[in-house]
Formats: sequence, C-alpha cells, structure tokens
Amino acid sequence: MNLAQVVSQIEKDFDSNPASLLPGQDPIEDDEDTVILRPLVVDVSFDKSVNNLRLKSFECSNLHSCSIQCCGRDMATNVIVQDVVTNGLSI
Repeated sequence: MNLAQVVSQIEKDFDSNPASLLPGQDPIEDDEDTVILRPLVVDVSFDKSVNNLRLKSFECSNLHSCSIQCCGRDMATNVIVQDVVTNGLSI
C-alpha cells in the first residue's frame, strides 16, 4: 500500500489538518489517500499442432497451427513466438 498526505501549507484548511495521519492509521481526511499496489500476474500458454505428422514426401503440404492463451489475472503484452522451420521444409 502506498500512502500520501499533505504535510504542510501556508493557508488554513477548513476540513483537515496537514500531517495528521499517523503510521498504520487509515486515511480519514480529504488531504490523505492510499493506493494499493499489486504486481502483474500473467500466465501465458502456448500450443502448436500439425495436421499431418507422417509426411510421405517433402512435397506434401502440411498445416501448422499455433495458439497463445492468456490465463492470468493480467494480460500479457508484446508476446513474441519464434517457430523454427525444420530443415527441408519451407513456408
């Protein structure tokens, strides 16, 4: 948790007292506030499938399918997948 408060000012604030928040105390005045910080939680899964695992020759066509699923609380960004083509195959 991140806490901030006004601690000093020249003019009198009619509804709050600067620097009145004590450690461990919850904010109750309008010159105090908190923000709860939470780390990102991502869970990325990857699946690759091929429609024909037993090619009779390298001249046959084959379909490769890749899918990525984000299962975590937060979305993953800038995910990069590298799929290396086996020697003898071409795209």
